[in-house]
Amino acid sequence: MEKINKFINQLKDFFNNIGIPIKYAILLIITLTSLFLIVFGRNGFDFGVIALACWIFAFLDLARIKFKDCEIDFMTRKQVLTADERKLFEENLRQVQQFHFDYLQNHYVTFESLVVLINAGGQANFCMPKEIVDYLTKLVLTAMKSYFIRLKIGEAKGIQKEELIKEEKKINELFENMKPFDIYRKYAKVITDAE
Repeated sequence: MEKINKFINQLKDFFNNIGIPIKYAILLIITLTSLFLIVFGRNGFDFGVIALACWIFAFLDLARIKFKDCEIDFMTRKQVLTADERKLFEENLRQVQQFHFDYLQNHYVTFESLVVLINAGGQANFCMPKEIVDYLTKLVLTAMKSYFIRLKIGEAKGIQKEELIKEEKKINELFENMKPFDIYRKYAKVITDAE
């Protein structure tokens, strides 16, 4: 199975490099095979009918494959998350929301909430789309900066303390208006039968 997956990935890379979508490459291979069979006197008629049906399904976007809890729209390659992938996204979103809730409750970044956010960022780096990774990287770096400023505020006095408080407030504007659900929503979309 691993060899088949490797071969399929190599084919995808090859067709991507020459600029042909995999959809058209597969359909072209089916068509050429049917023509080859017909020209050399083999029974290519049945295969030709299959090729024609594939072309029709491809352009009407009707060819869908359903396997366990994952549905793939074969020709356009739309994919719904599996149950495990969905749980991963939900857990990651839950951690980000927990950080946000803790921030709104305290109005500053606590060590515990920073750890939760760092864990979410680490999980995202391992297996999430680039947009979520970039979003969490920005949040983590900003939260760390805010946390260390909070530590300095505890030790500072006078004008230095006021300046640090202003700096912390400016940094924390990012956390005031967080809307992580907007970013995660598109990755947890479920394709309905109507689509």
